[in-house]
Amino acid sequence: MTEIADGVFSGERIREAVFTEGIVSIGKESFKDCEELHQVILPISMKGIGDHAFEGCRNLKSISLPVQLGQIGTEAFKASGLKTLTIPETVYWLGDGLLADCKNITHIDIPENIDKIPDNMFKGCISLKKVSLHENLIAIGTEAFYGCGSLDYIIIPDSVKEIGEN
Repeated sequence: MTEIADGVFSGERIREAVFTEGIVSIGKESFKDCEELHQVILPISMKGIGDHAFEGCRNLKSISLPVQLGQIGTEAFKASGLKTLTIPETVYWLGDGLLADCKNITHIDIPENIDKIPDNMFKGCISLKKVSLHENLIAIGTEAFYGCGSLDYIIIPDSVKEIGEN
């Protein structure tokens, strides 16, 4: 087995998900709305996390993303309980709304290989206080920080040439 199928555990009463080495991807909506899920351990072999994979996992407070991860799908962690997230330098693609409505997230560092903050990335993250951006960033998407009323520290580098609406 190398992948977790689309929607396979969606809405189930799962508390922990521990993946063995060899798993390379988590499909779309695989753990969507697993509200009791509080721990996920991903293997180093993981390359991709699908759209909405952990959306609505309100008890998921942290997740350690493997260093070989390449892409994270649209709204993969939307409305989850994450407090912080470290995105590995190997990630080359982030989906729109990745952390939208994560009410508990307070801080995030964007790695240097990401050149655009996707649309709606932090939309509704009411506890977000600090975002660290880098000098390689060229664009910030539409409504990327919409509704982030607690945001009190962000420095937008000169490299940013485009900022979306709202």
